[in-house]
Amino acid sequence: AKSRKKGKNPLTKDQHGQLLVSQLWFTSAYSGYAAIRVSVHPNSVATRASVPIGVKALTLAKLQAIVDDARQLLTALCDSQVSERELVGLTDRLLAHSNVRWDKLPAAYLVDFEVA
Repeated sequence: AKSRKKGKNPLTKDQHGQLLVSQLWFTSAYSGYAAIRVSVHPNSVATRASVPIGVKALTLAKLQAIVDDARQLLTALCDSQVSERELVGLTDRLLAHSNVRWDKLPAAYLVDFEVA
């Protein structure tokens, strides 16, 4: 993630290139795992030259949604007053309806880039 991305700036060809290099490193270092190319970016706009095919954006709004959803989940657990033994079951039930899970995160929070 780049810390100096301006809110209106699109994803550039250079940034996309860095993401591709990172994916190559990831797939060589973690051969048993699937990779999703994601850029944490203020918006979901990319330049035409960047050709962001297969690249997802985690926008600041979606990042805030993850924080809000995780906070809601943790608040429910902390406020539950169930026994330690019951806590596992409650956690499973809450996670079953939450998007803060490995299998739901991409569809719930990642968006496709749009070419400007």
